Amino acid sequence: MLKKTLIAAAVATVTATPAFADISLTYGGLPTNTATDMTTTTLATVTKSSVLSYSTAEEEIATIFGVDGDLKQNGFITLQLTGGATFNESEVNQWLTVAGAGADVDAILADPANQTQSISIELLLASTLAADGVIKTTGGTPTAADLNDVFKFTNTGTQQYTIEHDIDEDGTRLRLALKQTTGTTNEMIRVGATTAVTDADVDTAAIATTNVADTWAALPASITGATLAVIGQAGYDGAADETARVAYLRTETNTTTAGLIDDYLEGIAGVYAGTNETLVGAGTVVNFNLPEANQIFNLAGTSGNVFMKIGALKNASYSADPVSTAALFKLGDLFELTLTDSGTATALVSEGFLAYDTGTDRVADDEDVEADTLDLKNRTSNQNLQLNKVNLSLTGDMTAFRVDADGDLILKDGTETGWTVNSDKTGATATLASDVLEGVASLDASARGVSTAQNTAWTNLGKIYVQASDNTTPIPAQSISVTASIDGDDQATFDDFSDTISNLFVFTRDGMKFDTILTGTTSANTIHIRDISGTLPEAGGKIYVTVWEYDAHAAGESAESTVLADRQVISVTLPSKGAVTLNPATIAEQLGITVNPGRQARMVFEVETNQGEVAVKKKDSSGIDIQNGTKGVHTNVVDFTL
Repeated sequence: MLKKTLIAAAVATVTATPAFADISLTYGGLPTNTATDMTTTTLATVTKSSVLSYSTAEEEIATIFGVDGDLKQNGFITLQLTGGATFNESEVNQWLTVAGAGADVDAILADPANQTQSISIELLLASTLAADGVIKTTGGTPTAADLNDVFKFTNTGTQQYTIEHDIDEDGTRLRLALKQTTGTTNEMIRVGATTAVTDADVDTAAIATTNVADTWAALPASITGATLAVIGQAGYDGAADETARVAYLRTETNTTTAGLIDDYLEGIAGVYAGTNETLVGAGTVVNFNLPEANQIFNLAGTSGNVFMKIGALKNASYSADPVSTAALFKLGDLFELTLTDSGTATALVSEGFLAYDTGTDRVADDEDVEADTLDLKNRTSNQNLQLNKVNLSLTGDMTAFRVDADGDLILKDGTETGWTVNSDKTGATATLASDVLEGVASLDASARGVSTAQNTAWTNLGKIYVQASDNTTPIPAQSISVTASIDGDDQATFDDFSDTISNLFVFTRDGMKFDTILTGTTSANTIHIRDISGTLPEAGGKIYVTVWEYDAHAAGESAESTVLADRQVISVTLPSKGAVTLNPATIAEQLGITVNPGRQARMVFEVETNQGEVAVKKKDSSGIDIQNGTKGVHTNVVDFTL
C-alpha cells in the first residue's frame, strides 16, 4: 500500500487548504430552485417595541454549501443578524428542539409521524467519499437526510433533544453546533462508520461491471505506456476472461504502474481500497424554514431593514464565508386605504345646486353617488389588524346629504351607509365589525375579503345620497376625504397611524368657463360677468380663477410660465341675475398672489352659472377693445349678444 500512502500525502497537501467558497442562497423552500428574489417580511413601523420583540420571518432560506470542507466537524453554522435585530434565546431553543416517541434522537428523527415537536430545518445531504484520507468522489446528488447527520444534539428532557447552539455577538449571532466526528479527512463531517475496502473488493466490483478492457490496446495509454516490470500485451490478451485479466494486472510490481492500475480498476468499480469515509460534501443544503421558527427575532432595536448572514465557522476562521440574504425584514405602513375611482357628481345650477347629475347630460339624477371599490389593505406580511380598532371618518360639508333621525347617512333605498354625521355636519364617522385582518406575504390582505358582511359594509361606506325633493341646502363644490386611523392608546400592538384618501367623493358645480390673455398682469383690463339664469343660490355663484404668468421676453423670444394660482376661489360671488366686475389688480389681491408688473399673463375663469355673459374690456394707447361671450343665453332669451 506504499503507492496509496504517497498519493494520499500529495492530495492532502492540496485539500487541506481552506476552501473560502461562497455560499449560495435560494428562497421558497425545497427542492432548491433558482429563486433568488427573497420575500421580505414587512412589519408596521408603528408597531410597539414590546411587540416587535417577538417577530417571525415569512421566508424559507435554502443554504447551499458548495465546496467540500465548508462544513467542518465540531464547527458551527452561523446565522448573524444586522440592522439592529437580535435573537430571542427561549424561542430559538424551542425552534431547535425535537420531541417524540423513540429511544434516542436517532429514533425520534427517523419517525416524523410520531414527533410531538419538530424542527423546521431540512437537510439535503450531498456525499463525498474518501479512502485513506484521500477524496475520491465529491458532491453527489443531495438527498434528504436526518438532521443528526450534520448537527450535534443534546438531551434536554424526556424523549426531547435540541440542536446544541449558542447566541453571542450581543445577541446578533446564532451558532448551530455541527456533529463531532474526530479524525476525519480534512476535518469534514463523517456520516456513519468507516468501512474497510480491500483490493479484492475493488476487483470484484470492477469485474461485476463487465467494463474491464477486453484487449491490451483498449487499456488506458497511461498503463500500456508506463514502465512495466511484469505485465505485457501477450499476457493480457491471452487471459481467458475479465477475472483473469484483472488478476493479471494485479501481478505488476512496478510501484508507479501498480498505482495507475489501482486508479483504473477503482474508477471502473466505483469502489476504493482503504478505509472509506462518507463525508458531508459539496452541494449539501440546509433549508431554514423560518415561517415555522415562531418569534425568534427581536426587532425592537431596529429602525430599518434587517439582513441575515449565513456562514460556517471552525477554529477562529470561517470555513465558508458568510453570505447575506436580501432584506429579511423591513418596516413600512400598517395599512392603506385604496380606491379604484372616486364617486363623482355635478351639482346643477339649473336646480339651484340642490340636485346633481352623476353623468354628463346635465339632467338631475335621483341616485346614489358611488365610489368604486373603497377598501382597506393590510400592508404587513403577518401582523393582525383588529378592524374594530380602525376609526373611519369623512371630512366635508355633510349638510345636503340624506340623514335619518339618528344622524346616520342614508342611501336612496333607505340602507344605512354606516356613516354617522357629527353635530356640526362637517364630517362623519364609522366603526367596523370586530373581524381580524391578517397580513399576508403579498402585502395586500383586503378588509373586503374577510367576509361577505365586510364586503357589503365597505361597499355602503363608498356611497352617499342627496334627496333632492327634500333638500334645501345647495350642494357645495368639494372633495370629501376619508381617513382610517388607529389609536395607539386603544390597543396594545400599534402606535397611532392613519391613512387618507382625499377624494372619496368629488362634487363640482356646472357653469361657464372662459379665459383671457393679458399683455401685462397690471394692465387696466376689466372683466364683466353677468348671470342670466336667475337660479343661483342666495350665496351666489363662486368664481374660480387660475393664473399663469410668463417670464419677461422680447419679440422673437420665448418664455416659460409660472402658475400663480390654481383654481382658487375669489372672495366675490356672482349674484343670481347679478353682475361682477373684476380687474387684474383686484383678482391678485383677492387671491393673495404677487405679480410682476408688465408681465404677460393668462387667466382662466370658472363661474358657477349655466347661463351667463362675459365681456372683457382691453385698453391701450390706440383705443379700447371690448370682447364678449355668452353661455346658454341664446335659446329663448335673446337672438344675439353684441
